[in-house]
Amino acid sequence: MATDSDLSLHFKLKDGEKADLEVVAAAMLAWVDALRSAALTIDPSSELKVEIVDADEASLTINTIIEWFEKHIEPKLERLERGGTRLPRTKKLALAAALFVVTTGIPTASFYFGEDDFTDEDRATMQEILEELRSDPAVQNANRKFYRTIERDPSIVAVGVKEKPDSEPFIMVPSEHFAEAGGLWSPEDEGLPERVTRPIVEVVLVKPALVHTPRAWTFKPDGLPEFEAVMRDPLVLAAIQEQGLPERLREGIPMTLRLEVREVYADGKWRLVRGGRSVIRVLHPDLD
Repeated sequence: MATDSDLSLHFKLKDGEKADLEVVAAAMLAWVDALRSAALTIDPSSELKVEIVDADEASLTINTIIEWFEKHIEPKLERLERGGTRLPRTKKLALAAALFVVTTGIPTASFYFGEDDFTDEDRATMQEILEELRSDPAVQNANRKFYRTIERDPSIVAVGVKEKPDSEPFIMVPSEHFAEAGGLWSPEDEGLPERVTRPIVEVVLVKPALVHTPRAWTFKPDGLPEFEAVMRDPLVLAAIQEQGLPERLREGIPMTLRLEVREVYADGKWRLVRGGRSVIRVLHPDLD
C-alpha cells in the first residue's frame, strides 16, 4: 500500500537494453534537485529529504521515500486538508508532477488527478500549484537538467512516476518530449536566460522593517557591503503581525538566512533582477 512518502521514478527502456548507470545516477541527482526546488516553491519553509529504498533492475524503477520537515503550511494548501492524510498526499503528487510541468505537450493536472477521491476544489488548487511551479525558474532549470541528462541515453524511451513500485505510472513522458523539456527547443520565446539560486548566508541585521508584509530588510555579511532583501519568511511576518518585531530580531544581531536570488544573463554577465533578492527562511535565530 502506498504511503504519503512513497514515490518511484520509472524509466521505460527499449526491449532487451539496459540503461547507462552514469546517466541514471546523474538523472537521480537532477530529480532530487527538481523535487527540492518544487518543495520550496510550494512551501518556502519546508525541507526535503529523499532516501533511496531499492531499485528494480528489470524495469529500472527507483523507489524512494520523501520526508517533509516543516514549520508552516501556506494557506492555499491548508484548505486541501479533508482529513489527516489528504494534505501530505496532495503535496506529494504536486512534487511528482513538478518534474513534468516544463513540457507543453503533456496533459494538465486534471488528467493526472481526476480520480474519485479528489474533489473539484482539490484539482483546481493542484492546477494552481502546477502553474506556480511552471513559472518558477529554479524548478524549470532543474527539470531541464533532468531531461538533458536522460536524453543522452537512447535506451530510455519514456520516464514516469509511480505512487508505489508495483503500480502503473500515473505520469509518463515519452522520449519525443525530452528535447523540448530539456530546453533544446522551446515553443515560445522565453527572453533572457534567468537563474534562481538559494544560498545560505551569515549576516548581521542592520535594519528590519517593522511591518508584517514583505518589505526590504538591510543586512551586512562579514567583510562585505550591506545589501537589501525582501523578508518573505512567513514565520517572521506572522510573528510581527501578532506581537510586533521579536526581541531576537533587534538590530545588530547575527542571523543565518536562506536567500532566494533571481538573476538574468545580460551583456555577458549575471545581473540581479530588480527586487530579486528575498529572505525565504530565517534559520537563526529560531523564532519558535
